Amino acid sequence: MEKEKQEVLIEDIVAYLYLYLPIIIFLLTWIRPVFAYPVCGILLFCGISVFGHRRTVAITIDKRKNLLWLFLFSTLMLWWGVMSGQGAVVTQAGDWSKHNALLSDLINLDWPVRYFYEGKQGTLVYYVGAYLLPALFGKIGGIKVAEVCLFIWCWIGLILVGIKCWRYVDGENGWKLVAVGFGMILFSTFISQMAKLYGLFLPNDLGDGVHWLSKNIRIQYSSNIIQLRWVFPQSIPAWLVSIMIMEKRKEIKSWGLICVPLILYSTFAFLGIVFIVLQLLILKWYQRRNENKVDIVKKIFSSHNVAALFIFCILTGYLAGNILQPKSEAASMGLTLINYSNYKTLFVLFQLSWGLWLAALFWKERKGVFIYIISVSLFLFPFFSMGAYNDLCMRGSIPALFMLCVLVMKQILNDKNRKAYRILLLGMLLISSLSSQKELREAIFKNGIYKGNRCAPYSTLTELMNEFDPAIYQYVDWNAAEGINRWIIQ
Repeated sequence: MEKEKQEVLIEDIVAYLYLYLPIIIFLLTWIRPVFAYPVCGILLFCGISVFGHRRTVAITIDKRKNLLWLFLFSTLMLWWGVMSGQGAVVTQAGDWSKHNALLSDLINLDWPVRYFYEGKQGTLVYYVGAYLLPALFGKIGGIKVAEVCLFIWCWIGLILVGIKCWRYVDGENGWKLVAVGFGMILFSTFISQMAKLYGLFLPNDLGDGVHWLSKNIRIQYSSNIIQLRWVFPQSIPAWLVSIMIMEKRKEIKSWGLICVPLILYSTFAFLGIVFIVLQLLILKWYQRRNENKVDIVKKIFSSHNVAALFIFCILTGYLAGNILQPKSEAASMGLTLINYSNYKTLFVLFQLSWGLWLAALFWKERKGVFIYIISVSLFLFPFFSMGAYNDLCMRGSIPALFMLCVLVMKQILNDKNRKAYRILLLGMLLISSLSSQKELREAIFKNGIYKGNRCAPYSTLTELMNEFDPAIYQYVDWNAAEGINRWIIQ
């Protein structure tokens, strides 16, 4: 008798395509064919083995009664994209100067992109995943076409993330999809509330209370609003990978393929999700402490995870060229430990900024694994610093923070919970978002609608390098002709 095909949801297929289509473009246009073609063949094999022998079914929300909710949710995500600077309808955040310059170079220069600066020649070595497909369209239709494509691409990503979060927390009631959308927008730590307290103890060290708690110690857990406004190329793929790991938490054999593309979107977020996956693996190993662990080992070394290892080697080899190149001390990304001996109050309040969510969720989530994994991750990141603005803490925490956001939405939308508890969490959500809402108000009212809102002071990254010395090494491998990338890049 023929074995009945397993079902796979269309949004799962789209999620993998969303993550891997830019990877394939990158491999075929930047990497030497001797590496690119075999890896693309491996991806084709993985796609066929994952989806080829399964019966696809419609998207979860494909029910007549829920189509209106899907439309409303999609409109909400469109609005959020606009408020985050897409299309320059409202004022773009400061980091858009880098996004726009990088997108312009990817459109106007041949791939792989190479730069000539102060007598040196180097190759663009950066996490460029989110820019590649829009830039490809931009090569055909120009910068405006690329910006529209980037807007649509980000919008699709937000819709995918929202649908998968909805499926994780409910998956039945369409109105909860819209509620998930609002939860995604509003979620934040209690940074502004802790800032008010910190100002009472060390007013001279108080940061802006929105991004930074301290002026001197660079630690930040960004809200979802801030992430999307400032680092959307990193946040959307990181959110998608995070919710996919939550969904596939029991499928060890799939973890590698889910996580590895994140390297080309956000290297620090990739480190964050790897730390989470390692904790998941340790917990699973510990749960089998008195049993045969051979099946876990087999799943770890599944064909999909081994395939992911090949992709990992190519992508990390490419980025390693930038990290390992000779740099000035000012441009170094060295890992250091943060000393809180004179900032004990800062340390306590920063941990409380997310710890209040832990306190509110722990009793309900104590039987699950993610509340513990999230807590370990968020507790440890503030001890480490890497980069001028400590991107390791700021962006490495994206997966753990988004998982915390998902747990908050899960408990708010759980009909079995007491009404008072759900109202408490909803109130906390609204209060935590107050500081981040300033970002949206600034976006709208700083210049107005469609009034010089495009943040593009640099037409190319070389102009940025003239103004900001760390950018010289942030984006370019100046040792590509002699370093590891001479073997990898075309």
